[in-house]
Amino acid sequence: YDKPFLERLTRDAYEQINHINDPFILQSIITSMGTLRIRHCELLDSFGKILLEDSESKTKCIQSFIRTCASVNYSPSTLPTLVENHLKLDENSSTEETNQLNDIKNRIDLVWSLAILDQANQDHVSSVLNQDIFQLIQNEVSNSKIAGALKLLAIYSYSLQKFSKKFLKPTFNIEQLAQQLTLKNSNAQDQLAKTVTTFAAENKYSKFSVVTSNMIVIDCLMVVDKTGTPQDLSTVLTNGESNSASGQTTFNKVRIDENRYK
Repeated sequence: YDKPFLERLTRDAYEQINHINDPFILQSIITSMGTLRIRHCELLDSFGKILLEDSESKTKCIQSFIRTCASVNYSPSTLPTLVENHLKLDENSSTEETNQLNDIKNRIDLVWSLAILDQANQDHVSSVLNQDIFQLIQNEVSNSKIAGALKLLAIYSYSLQKFSKKFLKPTFNIEQLAQQLTLKNSNAQDQLAKTVTTFAAENKYSKFSVVTSNMIVIDCLMVVDKTGTPQDLSTVLTNGESNSASGQTTFNKVRIDENRYK
């Protein structure tokens, strides 16, 4: 895309922000910033204030706003209040089977975005870490679609780092995903290698890093020991070797290219 043109459009939007009253236009700008990874902090700050002032009529905008903030790895000061007081996870729920699947995938993406921004609470996490959703995502994996599964694993890892409460563990792990994709597609092993750089045994260490399509790294910093106790990353070996003195092992690192693996 034309970067100077987009930068000019972003500047224009920032200058005209107080005159944008149509929620559709507002959501369109917010969504475009996330899709194109445009990180304009002042504009996002302004959007946050507008959403906070008129949150009831802009519920859909709030969800788009959270996804965009996660995409560009920026947390405005208004975000905690928007999440705590105005976010509705099931605002767009549907009764049709196809739409229900899309709703669930959107909810996973939203909770994952909240986790990236360190804003996901226990209710958010429990809304996606359940057996019904695991089964739906397992079916997606059977069709070589692994983005949802990787995001659920990231959310689970976040829960270990953030909360003392233990949530339901996903029924799949990184190694199983790799095996499943290899069975479905002879080229999947090479494709997966671009996603999963290293992985350790389950229940040892978990660390998830997300790399967007333009190589912006979103680091969730989720490292726990075998008992689920958070660990300082500087004490964890990263060369794949165990430390016999401390009993520490290497951590998992998962990279997701969202455009390739949706």
